[in-house]
Amino acid sequence: KREREYRNLQVERTMEFQSSIEEKDLVRKALTVLTDEQKNLILLRDYEGYSYEELCEITGMSMPNVKTTLFRSRKKLKEKLLEMNFTKYNVK
Repeated sequence: KREREYRNLQVERTMEFQSSIEEKDLVRKALTVLTDEQKNLILLRDYEGYSYEELCEITGMSMPNVKTTLFRSRKKLKEKLLEMNFTKYNVK
């Protein structure tokens, strides 16, 4: 019984890992709709965790421009993910 439970757990973990890879691949594909500037801002802010002030320093953009570009980039990315039927995080 324990061996069967262990195998079932391993199968679940394998499926979760494969699903995670597929999700990352979809997000990577969706990022291609963005310009390099948009992609960099999203990655720096949402993945690397830079503050808006740091983004202004890094990019040389004004605060309103950084915020506007991020907003529009996220919207565009969200639309692409919906188009690709990516709903893991209930993107609406």
